Amino acid sequence: MWATLKFALFTILLILCALLLNGIGYHFDARTASVPVAPTVLIDPGHGGEDGGAVGINGCVEKNINLEISLILRDLLQMSGIDAVMTRSEDIMLYDSAAPGKKKAQDLKNRVMMAEELNAALTVSIHMNTYPSEKCSGAQVYYSPNTEESKTLAEGIRSSFINNLQPQNQRQTKEATSAIYLLHNIKTPAVLVECGFISNREEAQLLCDSSYQHKVALAIYSSIIEHLNKEV
Repeated sequence: MWATLKFALFTILLILCALLLNGIGYHFDARTASVPVAPTVLIDPGHGGEDGGAVGINGCVEKNINLEISLILRDLLQMSGIDAVMTRSEDIMLYDSAAPGKKKAQDLKNRVMMAEELNAALTVSIHMNTYPSEKCSGAQVYYSPNTEESKTLAEGIRSSFINNLQPQNQRQTKEATSAIYLLHNIKTPAVLVECGFISNREEAQLLCDSSYQHKVALAIYSSIIEHLNKEV
């Protein structure tokens, strides 16, 4: 009974978020919130387990925010009939303690391997940004150099953030270098979304807020749906 009630409440919350975003000019059309086929989208919450990622100015830990936004994004996609898969759905690193090699290297290789094994239509890696100067803010999207489709998706996500959440954001999409292992090595379309700077006090507070996390997830979700509909 409680599980059913929680699901109902969560669904209502998603609808309210969509309505809220409609109220500020966010285009959310239920008629197009699905695609004719069921492609696999791999959602990759960055870091996890012993690898916490960046620590925000307010003490927040990147890996936790990454996971929260990724779980919301997964649920939105699944509700639209898309096969959304997570590289991790809990606070773990992806490595085998009995296998040789460093944990981080194993973790990154396993994320790439998962995308290849699933033959994912898209891989979306969720991260938070940080910088020594507190002034830096705004989302930024990186794309894999291995497919043109990656750049197209990145541009779509960037536009969604600007149009619906961050109208002052002038950050351009960037092609990933070898420094971003996942995007540089993956062969299927992939992007990495730096959802904002947790080194910026105001943005860190927003990114820790559940309602804002839903808005971020919806911004990414709508871009994925639009992208997949174009590709069909």
